[in-house]
Amino acid sequence: MLYHRLPRLLEVLEIARETGNLHASHTQMAKAKLLVLDDWGVAPMGKRGRQDLLEVIDDRVNASSITITSQLPISG
Repeated sequence: MLYHRLPRLLEVLEIARETGNLHASHTQMAKAKLLVLDDWGVAPMGKRGRQDLLEVIDDRVNASSITITSQLPISG
C-alpha cells in the first residue's frame, strides 16, 4: 500500500519532473497494490496537476486499486 495526501503528491510530482525523476515516481506508484489518495479537493489543482493525476490513475487501470478520500462535505 502507498499513501499520499493529494496536495503533497502533486508537489512531489512537480519536483520529480524538474529533477528528471518523473518516470521513477510513476513507476513506484504503479507497483503498489493499493494507492490511497487522501484530501482530494482540499486545494485547487492546476492544469499540470490534473494531467499528472490522470497519468497516475491511468497507470493503474485494470492493474491495481486506488482509494480516494476527501473531507469535503457532500454539498461541496
